[in-house]
Amino acid sequence: MQFILELKIMSEEKQKKQIRRIVTVHNVQGRSIVTEGRFAPSVHTNPNRVGYHLTQLWITDQTPAYVGNEEDPTARLLKLEPPKNGSVVRIIEFGPEGDWLDRINVDDTKVAWGALGTQTASTTKTGKAKHFRW
Repeated sequence: MQFILELKIMSEEKQKKQIRRIVTVHNVQGRSIVTEGRFAPSVHTNPNRVGYHLTQLWITDQTPAYVGNEEDPTARLLKLEPPKNGSVVRIIEFGPEGDWLDRINVDDTKVAWGALGTQTASTTKTGKAKHFRW
C-alpha cells in the first residue's frame, strides 16, 4: 500500500488540524488505484496539552514492508515505539509550552507520555527527567 498526505487546517472553531490520507493499492494490471481518500482516522489529543495532536498515518510490521490489502494498521492501540523490524508514520503537533511543564509531577508525566503511546519516558524543559519506577 502507498499513501499520500494532505494537511488541511480547519476553522478556528474546530481547533483541530486534520490530515487527509489517501491509500492506494495495485490492481491486477499492476497500476495504482485509490482505495481510500479521507481524513486519517487515528487522531489522538490530550486535553491537558492545548494544541497537541498525534495523527497516526501508517504502520508496517516488517522490513521490507508487506504490500497488501490488510486491515488499517492504524486502528491498533497507540504505541510510541514501532513494531520490531517495522515502522510507524505519524505527525505529532505540539502546541506552545506553558508553565505546567515546570509543575509537572509523576502522575501528570505518566498521562503526558501515555498520550504518546508510552509511559516509560519523561523529561522537563530544564532537561532534568522525572523518572519513576513501574
